Amino acid sequence: MGELTSLPAEVSTQIFEACDDIVQLLALASTCKKVQSVWVSHSSTIIWAFGKSNIRCFDLALMVVRATTLVLKASQANSPPPTFPSMSALSGKALKPNVTELKEVLDMQHLVRCVEYMYFNSTRRDENLFGVVMLPSECRRGTHYGDDEEAWKDRFYRAMYQLLLAGPVLAAAYDAPFWGAKNEGNIVFLEHCTRKLSEENGMLDEMTTGDGFNEMDAEYARQFPVYNYDIVTDYSSVGKWREKEYESLFSPFAEWLVNEANARERRNPEPEFTDPKVEFSQFSEVTNNRGAVQDLMCLLAGYEHLICKFTNVNGKKGYGFRRHTDPSSVLPVQWKKRKVTIVLFGVFRVEEVTMPSIIENTVDVLLNIAVHPSLQDTDQASFDMSCIIDFIDQHSCGPDFGNQNPYPPAMFQLWFFTLRRHLHLGFLRGAFWQWYEGTVWEQFGTGDVFREPRWAIVQPYVEGKVSWYLGSELDDEA
Repeated sequence: MGELTSLPAEVSTQIFEACDDIVQLLALASTCKKVQSVWVSHSSTIIWAFGKSNIRCFDLALMVVRATTLVLKASQANSPPPTFPSMSALSGKALKPNVTELKEVLDMQHLVRCVEYMYFNSTRRDENLFGVVMLPSECRRGTHYGDDEEAWKDRFYRAMYQLLLAGPVLAAAYDAPFWGAKNEGNIVFLEHCTRKLSEENGMLDEMTTGDGFNEMDAEYARQFPVYNYDIVTDYSSVGKWREKEYESLFSPFAEWLVNEANARERRNPEPEFTDPKVEFSQFSEVTNNRGAVQDLMCLLAGYEHLICKFTNVNGKKGYGFRRHTDPSSVLPVQWKKRKVTIVLFGVFRVEEVTMPSIIENTVDVLLNIAVHPSLQDTDQASFDMSCIIDFIDQHSCGPDFGNQNPYPPAMFQLWFFTLRRHLHLGFLRGAFWQWYEGTVWEQFGTGDVFREPRWAIVQPYVEGKVSWYLGSELDDEA
Protein backbone atom coordinates (compact mmCIF):
# COMPACT_ATOMS: atom_id res chain seq x y z
CA MET A 1 0.00 0.00 0.00
CA GLY A 2 2.90 2.34 0.72
CA GLU A 3 4.06 2.04 -2.87
CA LEU A 4 0.61 2.99 -4.15
CA THR A 5 0.30 6.04 -1.92
CA SER A 6 3.74 7.29 -2.96
CA LEU A 7 2.92 7.24 -6.68
CA PRO A 8 2.23 10.47 -8.56
CA ALA A 9 -1.48 11.29 -8.88
CA GLU A 10 -1.37 10.70 -12.65
CA VAL A 11 -0.14 7.12 -12.16
CA SER A 12 -2.66 6.45 -9.39
CA THR A 13 -5.38 7.66 -11.73
CA GLN A 14 -4.29 5.14 -14.35
CA ILE A 15 -4.50 2.37 -11.74
CA PHE A 16 -8.06 3.41 -10.95
CA GLU A 17 -8.91 3.33 -14.63
CA ALA A 18 -7.59 -0.23 -14.92
CA CYS A 19 -10.13 -1.63 -12.43
CA ASP A 20 -12.24 -4.45 -13.83
CA ASP A 21 -15.57 -3.55 -12.23
CA ILE A 22 -17.31 -0.95 -10.12
CA VAL A 23 -16.81 -2.90 -6.87
CA GLN A 24 -13.05 -2.97 -7.43
CA LEU A 25 -13.05 0.73 -8.32
CA LEU A 26 -14.88 1.83 -5.18
CA ALA A 27 -12.87 -0.53 -2.96
CA LEU A 28 -9.64 1.02 -4.23
CA ALA A 29 -11.00 4.53 -3.62
CA SER A 30 -11.58 3.74 0.06
CA THR A 31 -8.22 2.13 0.88
CA CYS A 32 -6.64 5.16 2.56
CA LYS A 33 -6.82 8.94 2.77
CA LYS A 34 -4.20 9.61 0.09
CA VAL A 35 -5.78 7.26 -2.43
CA GLN A 36 -9.16 8.69 -1.56
CA SER A 37 -7.83 12.20 -2.20
CA VAL A 38 -6.72 11.10 -5.68
CA TRP A 39 -10.23 9.75 -6.26
CA VAL A 40 -11.87 12.95 -5.05
CA SER A 41 -9.59 15.17 -7.15
CA HIS A 42 -9.78 13.11 -10.34
CA SER A 43 -13.04 11.18 -10.02
CA SER A 44 -14.60 12.57 -13.21
CA THR A 45 -11.59 11.62 -15.32
CA ILE A 46 -11.42 8.19 -13.67
CA ILE A 47 -15.15 7.52 -14.09
CA TRP A 48 -15.08 8.58 -17.74
CA ALA A 49 -12.18 6.26 -18.58
CA PHE A 50 -13.54 3.41 -16.45
CA GLY A 51 -17.05 3.72 -17.87
CA LYS A 52 -15.95 3.65 -21.50
CA SER A 53 -13.90 0.52 -20.85
CA ASN A 54 -16.27 -1.42 -18.61
CA ILE A 55 -19.88 -0.32 -19.20
CA ARG A 56 -21.56 -1.09 -22.50
CA CYS A 57 -22.72 2.07 -24.32
CA PHE A 58 -21.56 4.13 -21.33
CA ASP A 59 -21.65 7.54 -23.00
CA LEU A 60 -25.10 6.88 -24.43
CA ALA A 61 -26.41 5.85 -21.00
CA LEU A 62 -24.83 8.99 -19.53
CA MET A 63 -26.64 11.12 -22.11
CA VAL A 64 -29.93 9.46 -21.09
CA VAL A 65 -29.28 10.23 -17.43
CA ARG A 66 -28.46 13.88 -18.13
CA ALA A 67 -31.42 14.50 -20.43
CA THR A 68 -33.80 12.82 -17.97
CA THR A 69 -32.43 14.89 -15.09
CA LEU A 70 -33.02 18.12 -17.00
CA VAL A 71 -36.64 17.19 -17.73
CA LEU A 72 -37.19 16.14 -14.11
CA LYS A 73 -35.82 19.44 -12.80
CA ALA A 74 -38.05 21.40 -15.18
CA SER A 75 -41.09 19.38 -14.10
CA GLN A 76 -40.28 19.92 -10.43
CA ALA A 77 -40.11 23.66 -11.15
CA ASN A 78 -43.58 23.40 -12.77
CA SER A 79 -42.11 24.27 -16.17
CA PRO A 80 -42.36 22.61 -19.60
CA PRO A 81 -39.63 20.16 -20.61
CA PRO A 82 -36.56 21.86 -22.09
CA THR A 83 -35.60 21.57 -25.74
CA PHE A 84 -32.33 19.93 -26.74
CA PRO A 85 -30.78 21.73 -29.72
CA SER A 86 -27.54 19.74 -29.38
CA MET A 87 -27.19 16.08 -28.45
CA SER A 88 -23.42 16.35 -28.19
CA ALA A 89 -23.76 18.74 -25.24
CA LEU A 90 -25.09 15.79 -23.21
CA SER A 91 -22.04 13.62 -23.89
CA GLY A 92 -19.21 12.88 -21.51
CA LYS A 93 -16.96 14.29 -24.20
CA ALA A 94 -18.43 17.71 -23.41
CA LEU A 95 -18.48 17.28 -19.62
CA LYS A 96 -17.05 14.29 -17.77
CA PRO A 97 -19.42 12.44 -15.41
CA ASN A 98 -19.52 12.71 -11.63
CA VAL A 99 -20.14 10.04 -8.99
CA THR A 100 -23.90 10.69 -8.84
CA GLU A 101 -24.18 10.26 -12.59
CA LEU A 102 -22.21 7.02 -12.41
CA LYS A 103 -24.76 5.59 -9.95
CA GLU A 104 -27.63 6.68 -12.19
CA VAL A 105 -25.93 5.14 -15.24
CA LEU A 106 -25.62 1.84 -13.36
CA ASP A 107 -29.33 1.98 -12.48
CA MET A 108 -30.17 2.70 -16.12
CA GLN A 109 -27.97 -0.22 -17.14
CA HIS A 110 -29.87 -2.46 -14.71
CA LEU A 111 -33.14 -1.46 -16.40
CA VAL A 112 -31.81 -2.42 -19.83
CA ARG A 113 -30.49 -5.70 -18.45
CA CYS A 114 -33.94 -6.46 -17.05
CA VAL A 115 -35.52 -5.73 -20.44
CA GLU A 116 -32.93 -7.94 -22.14
CA TYR A 117 -33.70 -10.82 -19.78
CA MET A 118 -37.45 -10.37 -20.29
CA TYR A 119 -36.92 -10.28 -24.06
CA PHE A 120 -35.62 -13.86 -23.99
CA ASN A 121 -37.24 -15.36 -20.89
CA SER A 122 -40.47 -13.62 -19.88
CA THR A 123 -43.53 -15.82 -19.47
CA ARG A 124 -45.78 -12.83 -20.13
CA ARG A 125 -47.66 -12.39 -23.39
CA ASP A 126 -48.49 -8.74 -23.89
CA GLU A 127 -49.87 -6.61 -26.69
CA ASN A 128 -47.62 -4.98 -29.25
CA LEU A 129 -48.02 -1.52 -30.77
CA PHE A 130 -50.88 -2.62 -33.03
CA GLY A 131 -52.83 -4.23 -30.21
CA VAL A 132 -52.21 -7.84 -31.23
CA VAL A 133 -50.56 -10.38 -28.95
CA MET A 134 -46.78 -10.13 -28.81
CA LEU A 135 -44.94 -13.25 -29.91
CA PRO A 136 -43.81 -15.15 -26.79
CA SER A 137 -40.19 -14.97 -25.70
CA GLU A 138 -39.57 -18.64 -26.53
CA CYS A 139 -39.77 -17.65 -30.21
CA ARG A 140 -36.56 -15.69 -29.65
CA ARG A 141 -34.90 -18.06 -27.22
CA GLY A 142 -33.98 -20.68 -29.82
CA THR A 143 -31.67 -18.40 -31.78
CA HIS A 144 -30.76 -16.33 -28.72
CA TYR A 145 -27.91 -13.97 -29.57
CA GLY A 146 -26.99 -15.46 -32.93
CA ASP A 147 -23.38 -15.99 -33.96
CA ASP A 148 -21.94 -12.93 -32.20
CA GLU A 149 -23.32 -12.28 -28.72
CA GLU A 150 -21.30 -9.10 -28.17
CA ALA A 151 -22.47 -7.56 -31.45
CA TRP A 152 -26.07 -8.49 -30.64
CA LYS A 153 -25.81 -6.90 -27.21
CA ASP A 154 -24.29 -3.75 -28.70
CA ARG A 155 -27.25 -3.36 -31.08
CA PHE A 156 -29.85 -4.14 -28.42
CA TYR A 157 -28.40 -1.91 -25.69
CA ARG A 158 -27.79 0.92 -28.15
CA ALA A 159 -31.42 0.79 -29.31
CA MET A 160 -32.77 0.79 -25.75
CA TYR A 161 -30.60 3.73 -24.67
CA GLN A 162 -31.48 5.66 -27.83
CA LEU A 163 -35.18 5.17 -27.01
CA LEU A 164 -34.62 6.22 -23.42
CA LEU A 165 -32.86 9.32 -24.77
CA ALA A 166 -35.58 10.10 -27.32
CA GLY A 167 -38.13 10.24 -24.48
CA PRO A 168 -36.76 13.27 -22.62
CA VAL A 169 -35.42 14.92 -25.78
CA LEU A 170 -38.83 14.87 -27.51
CA ALA A 171 -40.97 15.41 -24.40
CA ALA A 172 -41.32 19.13 -25.12
CA ALA A 173 -42.92 18.42 -28.51
CA TYR A 174 -45.40 15.82 -27.27
CA ASP A 175 -46.28 17.53 -23.99
CA ALA A 176 -46.85 20.91 -25.66
CA PRO A 177 -50.70 20.71 -25.66
CA PHE A 178 -50.77 20.14 -21.91
CA TRP A 179 -48.50 23.06 -21.11
CA GLY A 180 -50.30 25.22 -23.65
CA ALA A 181 -53.66 24.42 -22.07
CA LYS A 182 -52.23 24.93 -18.59
CA ASN A 183 -50.82 28.35 -19.44
CA GLU A 184 -53.99 29.40 -21.27
CA GLY A 185 -56.29 28.18 -18.52
CA ASN A 186 -57.93 25.59 -20.80
CA ILE A 187 -59.14 23.49 -17.88
CA VAL A 188 -61.65 21.52 -19.96
CA PHE A 189 -58.93 20.15 -22.24
CA LEU A 190 -56.84 19.09 -19.26
CA GLU A 191 -59.82 17.39 -17.61
CA HIS A 192 -60.57 15.48 -20.79
CA CYS A 193 -57.02 14.13 -20.88
CA THR A 194 -57.46 12.30 -17.60
CA ARG A 195 -58.24 8.59 -17.55
CA LYS A 196 -59.68 6.49 -14.80
CA LEU A 197 -59.27 2.80 -14.14
CA SER A 198 -62.02 0.27 -13.76
CA GLU A 199 -62.06 -0.90 -10.15
CA GLU A 200 -63.18 -4.35 -11.25
CA ASN A 201 -60.30 -5.40 -13.47
CA GLY A 202 -57.78 -2.57 -13.28
CA MET A 203 -57.83 -2.10 -17.05
CA LEU A 204 -58.15 1.23 -18.84
CA ASP A 205 -61.72 2.45 -18.82
CA GLU A 206 -63.22 5.02 -21.16
CA MET A 207 -62.27 8.65 -20.59
CA THR A 208 -64.73 9.42 -17.83
CA THR A 209 -63.83 12.90 -16.65
CA GLY A 210 -66.20 15.61 -17.90
CA ASP A 211 -67.82 14.77 -21.23
CA GLY A 212 -64.72 13.01 -22.54
CA PHE A 213 -62.23 14.01 -25.19
CA ASN A 214 -64.06 15.46 -28.21
CA GLU A 215 -63.64 17.22 -31.56
CA MET A 216 -62.91 20.58 -29.93
CA ASP A 217 -60.16 19.01 -27.86
CA ALA A 218 -58.72 17.34 -30.95
CA GLU A 219 -58.81 20.64 -32.84
CA TYR A 220 -56.84 22.22 -30.02
CA ALA A 221 -54.29 19.38 -30.03
CA ARG A 222 -53.83 19.69 -33.79
CA GLN A 223 -52.35 23.15 -33.27
CA PHE A 224 -49.24 21.19 -32.31
CA PRO A 225 -47.48 19.48 -35.24
CA VAL A 226 -46.88 16.04 -33.72
CA TYR A 227 -50.64 15.54 -33.34
CA ASN A 228 -51.17 15.74 -37.09
CA TYR A 229 -49.46 12.38 -37.60
CA ASP A 230 -52.50 10.93 -39.41
CA ILE A 231 -52.06 13.43 -42.27
CA VAL A 232 -50.04 10.91 -44.24
CA THR A 233 -48.95 13.15 -47.11
CA ASP A 234 -46.14 15.68 -46.95
CA TYR A 235 -47.39 17.76 -49.89
CA SER A 236 -50.73 18.98 -48.48
CA SER A 237 -50.90 22.37 -46.77
CA VAL A 238 -51.00 20.76 -43.34
CA GLY A 239 -48.30 18.31 -44.32
CA LYS A 240 -45.96 21.08 -45.47
CA TRP A 241 -46.51 23.03 -42.25
CA ARG A 242 -45.95 19.92 -40.18
CA GLU A 243 -42.73 18.99 -42.00
CA LYS A 244 -41.35 22.49 -41.47
CA GLU A 245 -42.10 22.26 -37.76
CA TYR A 246 -40.54 18.80 -37.57
CA GLU A 247 -37.22 20.33 -38.61
CA SER A 248 -36.82 22.01 -35.25
CA LEU A 249 -38.55 19.28 -33.23
CA PHE A 250 -36.97 16.11 -34.62
CA SER A 251 -33.82 17.14 -36.50
CA PRO A 252 -31.43 17.56 -33.54
CA PHE A 253 -32.04 13.97 -32.42
CA ALA A 254 -32.43 12.54 -35.95
CA GLU A 255 -29.30 14.18 -37.33
CA TRP A 256 -27.26 13.12 -34.31
CA LEU A 257 -28.45 9.50 -34.64
CA VAL A 258 -27.70 9.39 -38.38
CA ASN A 259 -24.24 10.91 -38.02
CA GLU A 260 -23.25 8.72 -35.06
CA ALA A 261 -24.48 5.54 -36.75
CA ASN A 262 -22.80 6.23 -40.07
CA ALA A 263 -19.53 7.16 -38.35
CA ARG A 264 -19.61 3.88 -36.42
CA GLU A 265 -20.31 1.96 -39.65
CA ARG A 266 -17.29 3.57 -41.31
CA ARG A 267 -15.06 2.62 -38.38
CA ASN A 268 -16.39 -0.91 -38.02
CA PRO A 269 -18.53 -2.10 -40.96
CA GLU A 270 -21.15 -4.75 -40.22
CA PRO A 271 -21.01 -8.01 -42.22
CA GLU A 272 -23.04 -8.20 -45.42
CA PHE A 273 -26.59 -9.51 -45.21
CA THR A 274 -26.74 -12.87 -46.96
CA ASP A 275 -29.72 -14.81 -45.58
CA PRO A 276 -32.07 -15.44 -48.55
CA LYS A 277 -34.82 -16.75 -46.25
CA VAL A 278 -35.51 -13.37 -44.66
CA GLU A 279 -37.57 -10.99 -46.75
CA PHE A 280 -37.57 -7.20 -46.87
CA SER A 281 -33.83 -6.73 -47.27
CA GLN A 282 -33.48 -3.54 -49.31
CA PHE A 283 -29.91 -2.57 -48.54
CA SER A 284 -29.03 -2.62 -52.23
CA GLU A 285 -30.71 0.80 -52.23
CA VAL A 286 -28.65 2.01 -49.27
CA THR A 287 -24.97 2.65 -49.85
CA ASN A 288 -23.78 5.57 -47.74
CA ASN A 289 -26.18 5.31 -44.80
CA ARG A 290 -26.12 1.69 -43.77
CA GLY A 291 -25.28 2.43 -40.16
CA ALA A 292 -28.14 4.91 -39.87
CA VAL A 293 -30.70 2.55 -41.39
CA GLN A 294 -29.54 -0.26 -39.12
CA ASP A 295 -29.94 1.91 -36.02
CA LEU A 296 -33.40 3.05 -37.12
CA MET A 297 -34.56 -0.54 -37.64
CA CYS A 298 -33.17 -1.62 -34.26
CA LEU A 299 -34.75 1.45 -32.68
CA LEU A 300 -38.12 0.47 -34.15
CA ALA A 301 -37.87 -3.08 -32.84
CA GLY A 302 -36.67 -1.73 -29.51
CA TYR A 303 -39.76 0.46 -29.20
CA GLU A 304 -41.97 -2.54 -29.90
CA HIS A 305 -40.32 -4.54 -27.12
CA LEU A 306 -39.64 -1.84 -24.51
CA ILE A 307 -42.99 -0.12 -24.12
CA CYS A 308 -44.86 -3.32 -23.20
CA LYS A 309 -42.57 -4.19 -20.29
CA PHE A 310 -44.19 -1.84 -17.75
CA THR A 311 -47.28 -1.84 -15.55
CA ASN A 312 -48.97 0.82 -13.41
CA VAL A 313 -48.83 -1.35 -10.37
CA ASN A 314 -50.26 1.36 -8.10
CA GLY A 315 -53.48 1.38 -10.16
CA LYS A 316 -54.05 5.11 -9.83
CA LYS A 317 -54.07 6.20 -13.48
CA GLY A 318 -54.14 4.73 -16.96
CA TYR A 319 -50.89 6.31 -17.98
CA GLY A 320 -49.29 5.59 -21.27
CA PHE A 321 -50.02 3.70 -24.44
CA ARG A 322 -52.23 0.70 -23.54
CA ARG A 323 -50.53 0.42 -20.17
CA HIS A 324 -52.63 -1.31 -17.55
CA THR A 325 -52.58 -2.22 -13.89
CA ASP A 326 -51.26 -5.68 -13.12
CA PRO A 327 -51.53 -6.66 -9.43
CA SER A 328 -49.56 -9.86 -10.12
CA SER A 329 -46.48 -7.71 -10.80
CA VAL A 330 -46.35 -6.26 -7.28
CA LEU A 331 -42.85 -7.12 -6.09
CA PRO A 332 -42.66 -9.04 -2.79
CA VAL A 333 -41.65 -6.91 0.18
CA GLN A 334 -38.66 -9.11 0.96
CA TRP A 335 -37.09 -8.64 -2.48
CA LYS A 336 -34.28 -6.15 -2.81
CA LYS A 337 -35.18 -3.49 -5.34
CA ARG A 338 -33.59 -0.80 -7.47
CA LYS A 339 -35.16 2.35 -8.86
CA VAL A 340 -34.45 4.49 -11.90
CA THR A 341 -36.02 7.65 -13.30
CA ILE A 342 -36.97 7.65 -16.99
CA VAL A 343 -39.01 9.56 -19.55
CA LEU A 344 -40.37 6.74 -21.69
CA PHE A 345 -40.66 7.41 -25.41
CA GLY A 346 -44.36 7.18 -26.24
CA VAL A 347 -45.45 8.32 -22.77
CA PHE A 348 -43.27 11.43 -22.25
CA ARG A 349 -43.80 11.69 -18.51
CA VAL A 350 -41.17 11.66 -15.78
CA GLU A 351 -41.66 8.30 -14.10
CA GLU A 352 -39.88 6.07 -11.64
CA VAL A 353 -39.34 2.38 -12.38
CA THR A 354 -39.00 -0.13 -9.55
CA MET A 355 -37.00 -3.21 -10.54
CA PRO A 356 -36.01 -6.39 -8.72
CA SER A 357 -32.31 -6.34 -7.88
CA ILE A 358 -32.07 -9.92 -9.13
CA ILE A 359 -32.65 -9.66 -12.86
CA GLU A 360 -33.95 -13.24 -13.16
CA ASN A 361 -36.93 -12.29 -10.97
CA THR A 362 -38.41 -10.44 -13.96
CA VAL A 363 -39.30 -13.77 -15.61
CA ASP A 364 -43.01 -13.57 -14.73
CA VAL A 365 -43.63 -9.93 -13.82
CA LEU A 366 -43.78 -6.58 -15.55
CA LEU A 367 -41.67 -3.66 -14.37
CA ASN A 368 -43.46 -1.43 -11.89
CA ILE A 369 -43.70 2.20 -12.97
CA ALA A 370 -45.43 5.30 -11.62
CA VAL A 371 -45.28 9.06 -11.91
CA HIS A 372 -42.11 10.32 -10.22
CA PRO A 373 -42.77 10.70 -6.46
CA SER A 374 -41.93 14.41 -6.53
CA LEU A 375 -44.67 15.01 -9.14
CA GLN A 376 -47.51 12.82 -7.87
CA ASP A 377 -49.39 15.68 -6.22
CA THR A 378 -49.03 18.09 -9.16
CA ASP A 379 -51.38 18.66 -12.09
CA GLN A 380 -48.72 17.10 -14.33
CA ALA A 381 -49.82 13.73 -12.94
CA SER A 382 -52.94 13.94 -15.12
CA PHE A 383 -51.15 14.55 -18.43
CA ASP A 384 -51.99 11.52 -20.60
CA MET A 385 -51.21 11.91 -24.29
CA SER A 386 -52.77 8.53 -25.11
CA CYS A 387 -56.18 10.21 -24.71
CA ILE A 388 -55.36 12.47 -27.67
CA ILE A 389 -53.91 9.69 -29.80
CA ASP A 390 -56.78 7.27 -29.19
CA PHE A 391 -59.33 9.90 -30.26
CA ILE A 392 -57.37 10.93 -33.37
CA ASP A 393 -56.96 7.28 -34.34
CA GLN A 394 -60.73 6.81 -34.13
CA HIS A 395 -61.52 10.05 -36.02
CA SER A 396 -58.66 10.10 -38.48
CA CYS A 397 -58.37 12.71 -41.23
CA GLY A 398 -56.57 10.30 -43.53
CA PRO A 399 -57.91 7.70 -45.98
CA ASP A 400 -59.33 4.50 -44.56
CA PHE A 401 -56.64 1.89 -44.98
CA GLY A 402 -58.50 -0.78 -43.01
CA ASN A 403 -57.47 -3.22 -40.32
CA GLN A 404 -55.06 -5.26 -42.39
CA ASN A 405 -53.05 -2.23 -43.47
CA PRO A 406 -53.41 0.11 -40.48
CA TYR A 407 -51.77 3.41 -39.80
CA PRO A 408 -48.40 3.03 -38.14
CA PRO A 409 -48.51 4.15 -34.49
CA ALA A 410 -48.27 7.88 -33.85
CA MET A 411 -44.71 7.67 -32.52
CA PHE A 412 -43.48 6.43 -35.90
CA GLN A 413 -43.33 10.03 -37.13
CA LEU A 414 -39.77 10.14 -35.79
CA TRP A 415 -38.84 7.32 -38.19
CA PHE A 416 -40.78 8.73 -41.14
CA PHE A 417 -39.10 12.10 -40.73
CA THR A 418 -35.58 10.74 -40.21
CA LEU A 419 -35.78 8.39 -43.19
CA ARG A 420 -37.26 11.04 -45.48
CA ARG A 421 -35.40 14.15 -44.42
CA HIS A 422 -31.95 12.78 -43.63
CA LEU A 423 -31.73 9.61 -45.76
CA HIS A 424 -34.22 10.20 -48.61
CA LEU A 425 -35.89 6.88 -47.84
CA GLY A 426 -39.35 5.66 -46.91
CA PHE A 427 -40.79 2.49 -45.45
CA LEU A 428 -41.13 -0.44 -47.83
CA ARG A 429 -44.43 -1.10 -49.58
CA GLY A 430 -46.45 -3.40 -47.34
CA ALA A 431 -44.20 -2.79 -44.35
CA PHE A 432 -47.12 -2.64 -41.91
CA TRP A 433 -49.32 -5.25 -43.56
CA GLN A 434 -50.73 -7.65 -40.98
CA TRP A 435 -52.57 -10.88 -40.41
CA TYR A 436 -52.42 -13.49 -43.16
CA GLU A 437 -49.66 -12.02 -45.30
CA GLY A 438 -47.75 -10.14 -42.63
CA THR A 439 -44.15 -11.10 -41.96
CA VAL A 440 -42.49 -7.87 -40.86
CA TRP A 441 -43.90 -7.76 -37.33
CA GLU A 442 -43.19 -11.44 -36.89
CA GLN A 443 -39.57 -10.69 -37.75
CA PHE A 444 -39.54 -7.83 -35.27
CA GLY A 445 -41.02 -10.13 -32.65
CA THR A 446 -38.49 -12.90 -33.23
CA GLY A 447 -35.57 -10.48 -33.10
CA ASP A 448 -34.28 -10.84 -36.67
CA VAL A 449 -33.43 -7.16 -36.72
CA PHE A 450 -30.95 -7.52 -33.84
CA ARG A 451 -29.35 -10.64 -35.31
CA GLU A 452 -29.20 -9.46 -38.91
CA PRO A 453 -27.63 -5.98 -39.10
CA ARG A 454 -28.51 -5.64 -42.80
CA TRP A 455 -32.23 -6.28 -42.31
CA ALA A 456 -34.39 -3.33 -43.32
CA ILE A 457 -37.85 -2.39 -44.60
CA VAL A 458 -36.95 0.72 -46.60
CA GLN A 459 -37.04 1.92 -50.17
CA PRO A 460 -36.18 5.17 -51.97
CA TYR A 461 -38.47 8.04 -51.01
CA VAL A 462 -40.86 9.36 -53.67
CA GLU A 463 -42.65 12.62 -52.93
CA GLY A 464 -46.42 12.30 -52.85
CA LYS A 465 -46.52 8.55 -52.27
CA VAL A 466 -47.48 6.73 -49.12
CA SER A 467 -44.83 4.13 -49.78
CA TRP A 468 -45.87 1.58 -47.18
CA TYR A 469 -49.55 1.35 -48.23
CA LEU A 470 -50.28 -1.72 -50.35
CA GLY A 471 -53.45 -0.45 -51.99
CA SER A 472 -52.43 2.92 -53.33
CA GLU A 473 -49.74 4.04 -55.74
CA LEU A 474 -50.46 7.74 -55.39
CA ASP A 475 -52.58 9.21 -52.64
CA ASP A 476 -54.92 12.13 -52.92
CA GLU A 477 -54.06 15.25 -51.00
CA ALA A 478 -55.19 14.86 -47.41
